[in-house]
Amino acid sequence: MPCNTIQTATIVFGKASLPYLKEALERMDRYPRVSSSTRLTFDGGTYDAETGELKLRESEPETFAAELKREYSTSIVLSQAKRYGWQMKEIAPKMWEVVRR
Repeated sequence: MPCNTIQTATIVFGKASLPYLKEALERMDRYPRVSSSTRLTFDGGTYDAETGELKLRESEPETFAAELKREYSTSIVLSQAKRYGWQMKEIAPKMWEVVRR
């Protein structure tokens, strides 16, 4: 394969909220930018909210998508904790202690 070839993979991620997805990508240090009301661009790919597809320039797109789903879930949980006044303390990676005030 020529060295100037860029391989892309399309993964059906599903419908996602752009603010939560942007926050998840920020935690992954992917520098997301909302390029339109339905498109999110980040280092390594794009997300289209209308189709629910991720277009990635990754060597292992399935691994990236799985990590993004975990971070996206974390974004939702943290936002709901804030909404309902719960105090969240990370005791280990992806392990949380929840205290209801």
